[in-house]
Amino acid sequence: LGFSNCGELAEAPTKQEATSSQRYEVRGTVISINREAKEVIVQHEKIEDLMDAMRMGFSVPNGSDLEKLEVGKIIKATLVVENNMMWLEDVDVQGNAPATALSDGTQ
Repeated sequence: LGFSNCGELAEAPTKQEATSSQRYEVRGTVISINREAKEVIVQHEKIEDLMDAMRMGFSVPNGSDLEKLEVGKIIKATLVVENNMMWLEDVDVQGNAPATALSDGTQ
């Protein structure tokens, strides 16, 4: 399973440096994780003022956020968008997703 490169993996700036960044709440289900690449695929709900619900890859540069992630978990996180890059931070595991959330969408 390959990851889409929706956001370049880069060192996340500190919150003080991120003055021009946009932040959005993301809620979704973890579909797969590539810890070596620090990437996760999430089936996310609509992100208000940004995009419709979809399955997509995100960078997770913070090691403690990455360690919280497990396939099949429902998460809430902050999507940071800055200078054509995006990443997830402040990951909070909300619980377990139903088995249907991990399917390929055929029901």
